[in-house]
Amino acid sequence: MSGKYIALIPAYEPEPILIDLLRKLCEAEFKIVVVNDGSREVFSEIFEKAATYVDKVLVHDVNKGKGAAIKTGLFYIQMTVLSLLLTRMDSIVWKMQLSFAI
Repeated sequence: MSGKYIALIPAYEPEPILIDLLRKLCEAEFKIVVVNDGSREVFSEIFEKAATYVDKVLVHDVNKGKGAAIKTGLFYIQMTVLSLLLTRMDSIVWKMQLSFAI
C-alpha cells in the first residue's frame, strides 16, 4: 500500500454504481480497501468486479454493521502499513550491518 491516499469502503449489498466509484478512485491513484459486510450471494458479482479495481476485498461472513466493517478495514490498513515499515526498517538495519561488517 504505497499510494498517497487510501479509500476504505464498507459495503453491504452495494448497488452496481460502486464499480464506477472504484474505477474513478483507482484512476485517481487511491489505494482501495473494500469490506464486504456480509452481503448475500446475489451481490458476489459486484464484489468480483470490484476486485479488479481494489487492493483488497475483506469479507465478513455475516453483517456486523458499518462500524465493525470500518474497524476491520482500519485494522487491515494498520497491519499493512506496519508490515511495510518493519520491512523497510529491516532493510535499513541489514544495510547498516553490512556497512559495519566491511
